[in-house]
Amino acid sequence: MKPANKKTHVKSIIVHDNLIVHQHAKKCYQFVCENSANLPLSTSDTSYIEVVHREGRYYFYTNFSSCLKIKNGDRIYVKEVTLSDNEVNKKAWNHLFDVFLVSNVSLHIFPKLLSECPSGTVIDTLGGKPTIQKILIKKILAGKAGITI
Repeated sequence: MKPANKKTHVKSIIVHDNLIVHQHAKKCYQFVCENSANLPLSTSDTSYIEVVHREGRYYFYTNFSSCLKIKNGDRIYVKEVTLSDNEVNKKAWNHLFDVFLVSNVSLHIFPKLLSECPSGTVIDTLGGKPTIQKILIKKILAGKAGITI
């Protein structure tokens, strides 16, 4: 048997009904929306996902007021960005995420996971498909507007 993989991955993410933005949240991912017909939406339909790391878990929140055309099952491409002063420097990689829970002005997403999930559900990102196991969530540097592994 091979030894267990010692790389640090996100263990679980909890689904929430409501949008909660913590004071220490940093905007560190930009997403580009794609509709269910795999056609890109307007380039103006972009926003930022706020990532919060608390008590060993990562939470994804975003204000989706500019992208309300997105529905369950649609997909978004996520680009890593770093925030430096008022500038946003785009990085060169993307992740494909599935949208599975949309409320009035908020969107909750998880990487290639279930299409729907009730509030309070804990999703194990280490189990299941190898594509899920390979996903690395970037940890927010404490007190800094940047991203690190």
